Amino acid sequence: MEYRHFSHPHYLKPYQLQNGGVQPNCSGCESSILSGSAYGCYSCNFFLHQQCAEAARSVDHPSHPLHHRTLLPYPTHPNGAYTCDACGLDGTAASYSCPLCDFDVHVPCALLPQTLENPSAHPHELRLSYALPHHGDKRHVCSICGEDLDYKLWTYDCFGCDFRTHCSCAVAAARKKAAATEEETECGGSGEESNVGGAAQQLLEIHNQAMKHQVEMYKLQVQMEATHQMCKLMSSFNF
Repeated sequence: MEYRHFSHPHYLKPYQLQNGGVQPNCSGCESSILSGSAYGCYSCNFFLHQQCAEAARSVDHPSHPLHHRTLLPYPTHPNGAYTCDACGLDGTAASYSCPLCDFDVHVPCALLPQTLENPSAHPHELRLSYALPHHGDKRHVCSICGEDLDYKLWTYDCFGCDFRTHCSCAVAAARKKAAATEEETECGGSGEESNVGGAAQQLLEIHNQAMKHQVEMYKLQVQMEATHQMCKLMSSFNF
C-alpha cells in the first residue's frame, strides 16, 4: 500500500529490506537502512525508515517542557544544517525543532526510550538524562567507551552507581545484547541451555518409564484380584 509523507511530493512505496542487500540512506535521519521495513520513492532516491516515516508531526518532550517540538523535514537555519542538542552531532535532514528556543534534535534522538536495561553493561536500569551535574573542571567519562562526556548533552545514567554513558554507547550495547540473544535463540540456545534441556529430557524419559512400569503393575494387581474373587465365587457353589 502506497504511503504519502508530508516531506515528499510523491507517494512512497513500502519496501522490505534484507541484510546484505541494497542499503539506501534514510532521508529523515541520514543513517543507512540496513534491513526491515521502509518507505521509498525510487525515482527520487528518497527513502525513510518505518520509524522515521511514522514519527509524530509534533511531540511534547521532558527535555524541553516549555514548548512543543515540531517535526521539520529540513533545517530552517541559513546554512542548511543544525547541531543536535541531544548528541551534539550535525544534521542536514529532519529534526524535532523549537524555533523559538533554537532547539533541535535528530528524530532518533527524540525517540530514545526514557529507560534502558542492559544487564551486560550494568545491572541496574539506566535513565535518560538531559544534562550532567557541572562542577568546575570535573570530568565525566563514559562508563562504556571511556571517552569524555559533554555535560550539556544527553546521557544514560545510574546515578546511584555513578554509571554514565553516551546514548549511542548504551543503545549500541543494548542492540548487541539483543542480537546475541536472538542468535542464541535461532541456534537452539547456549551450551548451558542445551545441557539443561538434555537433562530435563532424560528426567522426562525416566519418569515416563516409571509411570509405564506402575501401570503394568497395577494391571497385574487387578488381574490377580479378579482371579482371587472368581476363585472365591466358584468355591461358594455346591456341585
